[in-house]
Amino acid sequence: MSALDHSLQVLACPLCGHSFSRTGGSLRCDQSHTFDIARHGYASLTVGGGPHHHGDTAEMVAARGAYLGAAHYAPIADAITRAAAGSPAHGWCVELAGGTGYYAARVLDSAPRLDGITIDVSKHAARAAARAHPRLASVTGDVRALLPIASGSVGLVLSVFGPRRGDEVARILSPGGRAVVVTPRPSHLIELRERFALLTIGADKEVRLGEAMSPLVLTGSTELDYTVNLTREDIVNSIMMGPNAFHHDRAEIESRAASLPATLPTTVAVTISCFRSHPETTSYSD
Repeated sequence: MSALDHSLQVLACPLCGHSFSRTGGSLRCDQSHTFDIARHGYASLTVGGGPHHHGDTAEMVAARGAYLGAAHYAPIADAITRAAAGSPAHGWCVELAGGTGYYAARVLDSAPRLDGITIDVSKHAARAAARAHPRLASVTGDVRALLPIASGSVGLVLSVFGPRRGDEVARILSPGGRAVVVTPRPSHLIELRERFALLTIGADKEVRLGEAMSPLVLTGSTELDYTVNLTREDIVNSIMMGPNAFHHDRAEIESRAASLPATLPTTVAVTISCFRSHPETTSYSD
């Protein structure tokens, strides 16, 4: 059975919340809402439209794959795995805005009885995530809207450098489930932000996180700081794999990076926050 077929245990129609069955190359709920399964193995569950539904480009996903493949964020993945250890050792893990599925795959490697789903609005990211791990299903969807996951069905939710809705995370978490959220601190990649005039990180990000994750309860947080030595190619990939790619031309970044030393010591500074579900859960229909 494929990871996508197995995920029908918890996948839900993003329009009505009803469960799916698979018919050939599509998923269909009992309200007759039908969604395509791409030939690359992911299900297209995005509803609506507009530019914000396009997500990362193929070039951005390729840059992320190269950067993460160089293990620069392996300590973050390790910290997430440790934080996730307190969640149920079996059941389901959902990564929001999961990109290539890198972090979810690392968690699944550490928990052989856990299955996973990544949700990302980008079809290019969904394509990469569908190949990330044999127990990881991949779907497209807008994590700012209703999540295509049944209420109370998930023991662990991951959100790494991405958007999320606290009320929806609370809805899909089972009693005793937890959410692990990774956010950058103002000094994260500061050497690159100063040299390339990149997007800034608000000093009040942690306060806003607590508000955004309501009604979930914060149970603890850990700050992770270390230094990575980035090559010029790493620098370009780190800039072009995220939102800065929409504001900078790759050729321009490559040209400016060419004048830097062969390797540049760069700060990684993030906070790993853990939240637990509130005893009172919310249904899909609410």
